[in-house]
Amino acid sequence: MGTALEWTILTLEVPADTADDLADWLREELNLSPVLLERPGSDVTWVELYFKSGHDVKSVLDSIASHYPVRASRLRALGDRDWQTFWRHHFKPHAVGHRLWITPEWDRAATSPGHRIPLILDPGLSFGTGDHFTTRFCLEQLEQRLQEGNEVWDVGCGSGVLGIAAVLLGARSAFGTDSDPHCLMHAEANARLNGVQAKTSWAREDILQPSQTATCYDWVVANLYALLLLEAAPRLWDATRCGVMISGIREFEVDAVAERFLALGAHEISRDGDGEWAGIVLLKNNPR
Repeated sequence: MGTALEWTILTLEVPADTADDLADWLREELNLSPVLLERPGSDVTWVELYFKSGHDVKSVLDSIASHYPVRASRLRALGDRDWQTFWRHHFKPHAVGHRLWITPEWDRAATSPGHRIPLILDPGLSFGTGDHFTTRFCLEQLEQRLQEGNEVWDVGCGSGVLGIAAVLLGARSAFGTDSDPHCLMHAEANARLNGVQAKTSWAREDILQPSQTATCYDWVVANLYALLLLEAAPRLWDATRCGVMISGIREFEVDAVAERFLALGAHEISRDGDGEWAGIVLLKNNPR
């Protein structure tokens, strides 16, 4: 796995009535993934942000403070061992859909239900353990719609869970891309954990930059934020033979994202949400 990584946690104390707006702003403007810590009845919320060593956290804090009221802030270091301790408390084996059983690497010896396919994950600091609505939506759609022998592009692969699941569910191959090299490191390690390294490949890529290849996939799976999806829609759509499975969208954004793809010739066949997050599946009108 290489040299141990160090992380910095920035904890912000903010008024509870501004926390959701701040979280949306962090995702959309700074491409960060905040964790909100709340107490019932409290008028404050704690927002945690995670950074790799060397990141200019002070500039991030200054930017946040110029847009939102920050009552207090705190920085602390987090090593790889501490991060693993965090996941051991929060990531437990669980079922997804009708066929998958997702389990953490440190609990891999636990017996999975006999009718389910085990998927072993060590998430590191990557997004994607299958318990958030957005990841679960994509996993369930892969289970329902993937055909044996399909080729899949996992855009913004994070831990690699979607690409790995696609292969375990019968895909011939999965290609995962992410702009974060540490995500790719964890995705590749997770592919080895599940014995699918021969059918998966991973590459660093910014979805908003021109592609170096013209490869086409049966399914494109993109668990990204709405602003990225809106901008990257033409490229995602051109890269699929069958359709796209999209999540990472807030409920109030889903119509705009759907309309963007419909304008490209898509046909919406599925939509679901949990009151906060949503996902959609869009099909090619004349899939080849």
